[in-house]
Amino acid sequence: MKLADTSNFLRDSKTIVSLHLCHWNTAKTKVTAVSPTIGKEFVSQIRQIALSNVEAMEEKDQETYNIIGAIDGTVEIASTTDYQNNVSKVVDSFAIPAQAFRFSPDNFDFFVYDFAYMDKDGKSKNIYCFKRTKKLTYLNKGFMGRVENGTFKNLTDMHLLATDGSVDLILTENDVYIFQHISFERIFHLKNEFLEKTEKVLMNEELGAAIENFDALKNAVLGDSGYVKRLAKLSDTGDVALFTRDLTATKGVIEEFQLDIRVDTTKEKIIFDNDKQAGNFVKLMQDSYYKTLIGHRKGIDDRNNTQG
Repeated sequence: MKLADTSNFLRDSKTIVSLHLCHWNTAKTKVTAVSPTIGKEFVSQIRQIALSNVEAMEEKDQETYNIIGAIDGTVEIASTTDYQNNVSKVVDSFAIPAQAFRFSPDNFDFFVYDFAYMDKDGKSKNIYCFKRTKKLTYLNKGFMGRVENGTFKNLTDMHLLATDGSVDLILTENDVYIFQHISFERIFHLKNEFLEKTEKVLMNEELGAAIENFDALKNAVLGDSGYVKRLAKLSDTGDVALFTRDLTATKGVIEEFQLDIRVDTTKEKIIFDNDKQAGNFVKLMQDSYYKTLIGHRKGIDDRNNTQG
C-alpha cells in the first residue's frame, strides 16, 4: 500500500480506531501493550492526527531505509519482512493486551494509533501509526494545576501521558513509512539486530588473518554504535575484506590519506594498535576512500558515514 493510499482508510468512518500504550521489558525481549477504551472525541482527534501527518508527508521524496542515517526532507521506506522479528513482537502484543501492568504509566515507550479496516476481499487489516512518548517525569518534583475563580487548584496525580500532533512512522501490511529515523530504531529496538549483523561481518576470516590485534579492533568497533551501524549495512552485500587482498594498494591509500595505520607487507599484516584507528579501519572495510579520475582529488564517500 502506498502512503497516499492510507488516507482513504484513515478517513473512512467504518475504520475502527483504537489506542495501544506499549512498554518494552528491561531485557528488550518482550512488549507489553495496554489498550484502554477511548471516547468518540479522542477517536476523532487521533484520526485527524494521522491524516494530517500523511498529507504532510505523502508528497515528500521517498528513499529506501538506510541504517546509517536519513536524508533530510525524505520519507524512508523499510520492508516489514526485513525486520519481521522485532515488528512481530510489537504487533503481536496488541492481540492480548495487559489488564494490569507492573510499571509506572510514565514508563510507556510509545503509543500506537490502530486503524482496523476491511480490504476489498473482506479481509481484516490494520494501519498502525507510531509515536514515541514524551516523558513528563520532570513534573514529579514540581507541580501542575489550573486557576479557577482566582484559586489555584493543584493536580495531584503526576502519572501523566502526553504526546503532540506528530507521528513517527506508519506501519502497513508490507511497509514501514518512516518519518523520524531514530524513532524507527528505538520503537522496534533494532540495536541488537544491528549488533548481530556487525558481529557477522567481523567473523570474516580474511579480516582476522590480515589484521594484527584483530580482537582488539572488534572490541573497539562493537563498542561504538556508529561503527556498528556502518558495518551492519555491509552484512549482506559488502565485500569488507577487499582492502586486505592487495596490501600494497592499501598501504598507498593509507599514505595518501595520512591514516595512522601501519602496514607490514613482509608479514602481510595491517597493524591495529590504537582504538583511535577503528574509524579508519571501518572506512577501509567500506571502501570509502577514493580519488577523482580527472582532478585527482582525494576524498571520502560520506554516503557510507552519515550518522543517524
